[in-house]
Amino acid sequence: MIVTNLTKIIIAVLVVILVIAAVVVGLTYLLTARPDFERTETEEALDFTASEYDSRTDNESHGFADSSEDPDLSQYPLDYEESQYSREFELAGINLADSYETVQQTYGQPLSRKVTSEKSIHNPDYICYWTSWYYDDLEVLFMKVEENGQQLGKDIGNVFAIKVVSEDYATHRGIRVGDTVSQALESYNQEYEGACFSQDNDELFFEDGLNCIRFSVKEERISEILASQILN
Repeated sequence: MIVTNLTKIIIAVLVVILVIAAVVVGLTYLLTARPDFERTETEEALDFTASEYDSRTDNESHGFADSSEDPDLSQYPLDYEESQYSREFELAGINLADSYETVQQTYGQPLSRKVTSEKSIHNPDYICYWTSWYYDDLEVLFMKVEENGQQLGKDIGNVFAIKVVSEDYATHRGIRVGDTVSQALESYNQEYEGACFSQDNDELFFEDGLNCIRFSVKEERISEILASQILN
């Protein structure tokens, strides 16, 4: 009788040990398998990022990455919009978002004007008015949004874009029509992560997500410069 009871106790103890061992093995597998899964996901993400970067530096970009899709604005001050409008994208002494009065004070009355309009792409209840002022080798484009049905008055809005086709006008960094592509890259590629060169349009451009400056290129020299806000 005593032997039978002892045998039962031993069997019960063995069963408990086996159960505990199974639980330990299961927990060990779960704890070690999860980190491996997370590591694999991270590695795949890094591989994708690397391939995406490679695709941005193909032959058409001439080795300069196009960072326009992912603008990093954290490096700019809180009043970035105001400070950058006033200096960085200045062209021909005109700043983006300048008033028409400011342009008039600098250059006087334009030689000619042109006004066009279109419905706002964001809200059809509003009309976008585009007013171009033409000077010698200089065009200034103003934009103003009015409620549908309201005519454009004397106030034609603020500067949206500036275009020059003469060496008489320079960017804030001193680049002019006639300068080489390498001069533009040397002046702008320090602060910007990259430039993008379009072989189809022969254009070199830099942007920060809010504004851009674009250089048209002919025979490795700049033939036209355009500074503009980016219409989102």
